[in-house]
Amino acid sequence: MKKHARLAMAAVTLLALMTLTAMPAYMDGDITEVLLIGLDRRPNQTHGRSDTMILLTLDSDNNAIKLMSLMRDMYIEIPGYGKHRINAACVYGGPELLIDTIEHNFGIRIEHYVCVDFSTLANVIDQIGGIEANIETTAQMRYINGVIREDNRVLKLNLSDGFLTETGIQILTGKQAQAYARYRKGGRGDFDRTERQREVIIKCLDKIGHLSIADMITLAIENIGKMETNLTLDKLIPLVSAAMNISAMEIRELRIPVDRGYQSKTIKGMSVLIPSIAKNKQAMEDFLFE
Repeated sequence: MKKHARLAMAAVTLLALMTLTAMPAYMDGDITEVLLIGLDRRPNQTHGRSDTMILLTLDSDNNAIKLMSLMRDMYIEIPGYGKHRINAACVYGGPELLIDTIEHNFGIRIEHYVCVDFSTLANVIDQIGGIEANIETTAQMRYINGVIREDNRVLKLNLSDGFLTETGIQILTGKQAQAYARYRKGGRGDFDRTERQREVIIKCLDKIGHLSIADMITLAIENIGKMETNLTLDKLIPLVSAAMNISAMEIRELRIPVDRGYQSKTIKGMSVLIPSIAKNKQAMEDFLFE
């Protein structure tokens, strides 16, 4: 399992206080969608695979926030590099090539992106006071603590620092929440993981939507330098004004590839998902443009 695949949630958290809080600007057509990219990048590394990819769209016609996950193991054509897992595109050509890859295969053009590194999510969630989650079983708690242990090893911390100690409904710290979103063991593996990622996003949005305008601005200023994006601060700061409307918006979700829209195969020793381009392209268009 990749060590730092929590990152799209961090991006959404930041975008929540900047982009998602911006219904007036959005309705003027300034920003309609942002590709949130979580890089598997170790400390002191500059490049990494995009192991978490979520397209966030504001739909003013339907008063909705749409979150569409792109699974990291999809095996598709990367322009200029042949067929690979989609998460290799950032290694070969950064977020621009990932955007080009999505357009090349699915016909969806994305203008804006945000990339974040492994530590951002935990910091942001701690800054907003944590999020509530239900740790249903002791097995799930072990999976989460396993991710925390590996993070602690990489960061040279006490291996048990921040462990969960009980099951049930509770407030997770940033460290615990990002581990909750990242683990792949049990259930349907990465399919369940993408669902938990969107769950964490939604809960972050709800917490941010209850912040004061001043606190949102402070949160934005403290974190803007921790992400790579083609969105500029002068575009982001004015978007705070409609934050309190987030809780009134409908949340819609989609995972690509869709059920019955892929085949699982092993290619060159890799477990990959071969998507039906036609079926998934239609599902994306229906979801984004209905």
